[in-house]
Amino acid sequence: MSESPARLGGRPTTTEFTVAGPLGNVLRAAFADQGISTEDVSTIIRTGPGTDHDLTDLVRTLVEHGLVVQSVRRVNDG
Repeated sequence: MSESPARLGGRPTTTEFTVAGPLGNVLRAAFADQGISTEDVSTIIRTGPGTDHDLTDLVRTLVEHGLVVQSVRRVNDG
């Protein structure tokens, strides 16, 4: 049995998506309840524990909207 995507080793986790370039207004609004940080050449989207996003579906949606997903990683919150 696999662990929930929001928990790794019993600890809450955050998933970070790095995409090339800035997000447009529509996608920025869609992730308004998540952490978004824009760097010079990329945007970082953070989804935390308790969000109902399926990681595969989220990556697929970002790609379908023309974004290049540069990385996906889990960050331990505790």
